Amino acid sequence: MPSAEANHGLVRSWVVSLVENDIDAASVNRKIACLRSYYKFLLRQEVIHKDPMSKIKILKTKKKLPHFVQEADMVKALDQIEFTKILKEFVSIGLGTSLWNGDAFYPN
Repeated sequence: MPSAEANHGLVRSWVVSLVENDIDAASVNRKIACLRSYYKFLLRQEVIHKDPMSKIKILKTKKKLPHFVQEADMVKALDQIEFTKILKEFVSIGLGTSLWNGDAFYPN
């Protein structure tokens, strides 16, 4: 089907078919973003005069919960590494603060 013949209903039914086929929401959103960019390009090139993607919204995605390392697991991991006492303390402090972000080395 030529791009100029696509309409909102056709695109929406395609998105619904992707969801019904258990395609992950993030994958569907990437496909929507690609099509949206393509149709914006076609509008700028004046190949089409109406954007079929204008009413299409992205899908909601699941938010991943942060994973925290338990203190006992961290102690076990640090005990398995051959550190000097000072370096071990530095790493223990750094894991509990923002040192790993470089804040201690590159302050604003």
